Amino acid sequence: MISKYKLNNISKINFALLPTPLEKLTRLSNKYKIKMFMKRDDLTGHCFGGNKERKLEYIFADAISKKAKTIITVGTLQSNHCRMTSVFASKYNLKTELILIKNEQMSQTGGNYFLNKLSGANINIVNSDEVKDKINELISLHQKEGNNPYFI
Repeated sequence: MISKYKLNNISKINFALLPTPLEKLTRLSNKYKIKMFMKRDDLTGHCFGGNKERKLEYIFADAISKKAKTIITVGTLQSNHCRMTSVFASKYNLKTELILIKNEQMSQTGGNYFLNKLSGANINIVNSDEVKDKINELISLHQKEGNNPYFI
């Protein structure tokens, strides 16, 4: 476990609307005769970010401190992590390269995929066996263009 002292010494961006509330679960509390609560991290404020928003506050602070101009990350077509990454990158005027893994059951037109496009992310759709090559290709491309890529 990371001590609170050490965590406070790591740079972060304060993006999430914190603290999020605890909501008492009355019926479950009554049923099991214990106090039960639910942490409402869906209320962090940005595209239903939750824990992804919390982690990206630290990751983006590091990327910005390293003068990154492009963020590169990987997920599925409807990845919440990718959606939040593209939202954060847009907020801080960083380019986003998303490497999204093909999945026949997931749509390329709705949900997170649409929000990624809306936030300006460049989307690269690949098969799972092509991910590593695409990561290397994009890092190399952005290094050559002087965009100082940051890979998550």
